[in-house]
Amino acid sequence: MDSVVLTSGSVENDLQALERLKRIRASLDTLESAHRSYILRGNTAHLRQAREELGEAGVALRELEKFAGTVLDVQRLREFGELTGAAGERYGKIEEIHGARGEAAALKEVRSNTNARLLDRMYEQLSSMTKAGETALLQRTAQVRENFGVSKASTYVASGFNIALLCFVFYLVYREVRERKQAEDALRFFATHDPLTGLPNRLLFSERFEGAITQAKVAQERLAVLFIDLDRFKNINDTLGHEAGDRLLKEVGARLAACTSGTAMVARQGGDEFVVLMGKLGSLKSVNVICERILAEVTRPMSLEGGELHVTASIGISVFPVHGEDSQTLLKHADIAMYRAKELGKNTYQFYTKHINEHSFERLELESALRHALSRDELSLHYQPKADPRTGKIVGLEALLRWKHPEFGAVPPDKIIPLAEETGLIVGIGDWAIRTACMHRRAWQDIGLPPLRVAVNLSARQFVQ
Repeated sequence: MDSVVLTSGSVENDLQALERLKRIRASLDTLESAHRSYILRGNTAHLRQAREELGEAGVALRELEKFAGTVLDVQRLREFGELTGAAGERYGKIEEIHGARGEAAALKEVRSNTNARLLDRMYEQLSSMTKAGETALLQRTAQVRENFGVSKASTYVASGFNIALLCFVFYLVYREVRERKQAEDALRFFATHDPLTGLPNRLLFSERFEGAITQAKVAQERLAVLFIDLDRFKNINDTLGHEAGDRLLKEVGARLAACTSGTAMVARQGGDEFVVLMGKLGSLKSVNVICERILAEVTRPMSLEGGELHVTASIGISVFPVHGEDSQTLLKHADIAMYRAKELGKNTYQFYTKHINEHSFERLELESALRHALSRDELSLHYQPKADPRTGKIVGLEALLRWKHPEFGAVPPDKIIPLAEETGLIVGIGDWAIRTACMHRRAWQDIGLPPLRVAVNLSARQFVQ
């Protein structure tokens, strides 16, 4: 094999090329987050965000063309570029369906297997390129060390008469090799760890998760994965800024690592999401103990921006092999359970069940339908009389919201109000309720009925506005 000479310039190119891959991975993480947000909220702004992130990935790919001769494979880059283009067309099609046929049809297209497989292929291709790049760089580094060994021997023979010069050459070689080793270690850490928190990243967690499942199958053991999401983290970012949000994430990452030390693996999944892998479970009681410990640690006050900040977290749990036998299924079910924990009031944990999965899809469909309930005239007000206990006369009315959906039928108020509160639809519904109650009261007066006081309930969110 021909020897390879690795200059400082080529090392810099290699590291810059891998830095572009890091930017692409960050864009994919944001893309996946926008994908999930669209499913939950049905806002086409999240589709546009997904396309913008794909554009960012495309820019990074074009920048990689400047580094010809680096450790990256040109053919794989082209294949990834084709996947990026296909994903852009895919989200463009979903946005077009949303505009032409409505949100329900678009959500059906989003949840299709084609879109999920495309995202998985993009992650797999990016991971493959990163691994191949690391391997190639390590091989170059090993060749350089071998070349340095030959150079040292030659220098010794040629300069035996000058011990001082020989020692100086040895020192230079030692320093160069040490710097190469440090760069190699930094590169390996960069590829497998989150740069903000220092925790294992999605790639390393996925590899260890797969390995843990394989071992659990052989030993016939159980393991659990915890999906952790900070409650109302977006409010902190919007109020205090992203720099404060980053400091908060670092502190939360450190607390999670400390309270699970020696018992589990903690990784950052992306954004404000963390995952914990617990292996060799004797009983589910140990999972409860870890969850209680995590919630207690996260809720401890944090010093931020010159004051105290209190945050909470919601945790979803899935168990191998009860809730799935592969990493993707287990993570998906833990994610679903986490959203159920948020629905139950946040700052709690929830194990995955089949009922939760059914509830999750039912809730998505219900939320999508509620967004159109006003325009389709599906909401109505019923009036409950208020009587004077002394005279028995009716002295007022209370307006009660009702929703009759053509497919779901009469939807109970305890489902309408919490869903409207969480999605922000409660403000528009509240405005409609006040306006409709006033119109009804005026109509009653016009036909000669005595004036009555009508009470309309307001949400706290609407009261603030």
